[in-house]
Formats: sequence, C-alpha cells, structure tokens
Amino acid sequence: MDTMEKTDNANEAVDASVISSEQLRYLLSKTGLNIRQVSRLFNKSVREVGTWSFEKHVPENQRERMQSVYERIKPLGYSPESTRRLLLKSLHGRSLFHMLVDEVKDTSPIIQVRAISVRDSLGV
Repeated sequence: MDTMEKTDNANEAVDASVISSEQLRYLLSKTGLNIRQVSRLFNKSVREVGTWSFEKHVPENQRERMQSVYERIKPLGYSPESTRRLLLKSLHGRSLFHMLVDEVKDTSPIIQVRAISVRDSLGV
C-alpha cells in the first residue's frame, strides 16, 4: 500500500467519524430524546455516549448502528416535539423507540456466581 492509499484510508475514517458525530448531535438535539434515551438506543452507558458527544468521536464499532438509527429517525418529524411523539407512539404495539432499543439488547445469558464469603476469601 502506497502513501497515497494510506492517506485516502485515513481521510475516509475521519469523514466517517465526523458524519457519525453529526448524526449523534442530531439525535441529541433534534429528536426530543434525552441522553439517557439515546444511550439506550446503543445499549451503552450515559457516560459513554456523553463522551462520544463531548469528544465529537463515535467509535468505529458503533458507526453502522449510528447510521441505521439516524436513517430510521430522521424522516419522522419536523420538530423535536413531533419526532419524540412519533418515536414514542405505541398505539399498535411497541413504539419505534422500543423496537430500536430491543435490537441492541444484550441477549447473552447472565452467569450467576455465588458470592464469596469473607471466610472463604481468607481461607479460614
């Protein structure tokens, strides 16, 4: 790979990051959703999504999800209030918001481990 190709690849990565950051800003400002609700769309903590917003950088492994969510929400409304209302509307089953949240819920089994008592940890 020559230097020109490396530069092009680096520019594409920066462009994708900028686009994802703009999409995140849109989700936070134009949908009427708060940061907690937006973080649920990615199954991430409020702190992590806040970091994405502050640093203006969405991790590469979240960009495809960002694009998908953005494309499905963008056409909904013309104001934050109307977009929020349409996202949360659930007259015929689950709302679009809850369907989007369900797409990323962690389906891995929960492993339950017995707590270790002080006596066991000290070997007494």
